[in-house]
Amino acid sequence: MGEFTSQLRYRRDQRLRVCRFRGRNDLYRVDHGQWTADGGYDDLPKNDVIIEFTDSLGRVWFGCTDDRLAVLSGNRVRLFTAKQGARVGNITALYGRGARIWIGGEWGLQQYGAGRFRRIEAVNKDWLSGISGIAATRNRDPWIYGAAGVFHIRRAEIA
Repeated sequence: MGEFTSQLRYRRDQRLRVCRFRGRNDLYRVDHGQWTADGGYDDLPKNDVIIEFTDSLGRVWFGCTDDRLAVLSGNRVRLFTAKQGARVGNITALYGRGARIWIGGEWGLQQYGAGRFRRIEAVNKDWLSGISGIAATRNRDPWIYGAAGVFHIRRAEIA
């Protein structure tokens, strides 16, 4: 199987983060031409990062397989699992501004903020499955792209 790069991200410290796929998802940090597996952080999930997102507070979020979400804040890594409330299956979409983060996956949509996960429900549960993209309007209303199509959710509906 061929090798390809799925994501490139620059952090504020100008270090490049690269997600590469070779039959699995690997994460590297590139700093002055030096490649470091897992960005040099032993606490990051190994070989399971699907998506990476840097929020407006400078935290780097890593969506992983099997209900796992990691966040790198400064030099500290925190891992959330289903036990802590991350329950969307493989995490395939991340988005956020400020302290709240939207988390999309194969089995649904959640929002993380104030130290807890909140499941977002729809009238039809299939509407929020297979999520692969999240964006937001200026007023922070999310647009969700999933297996059933594109949906706009007004913040007032989930407040």
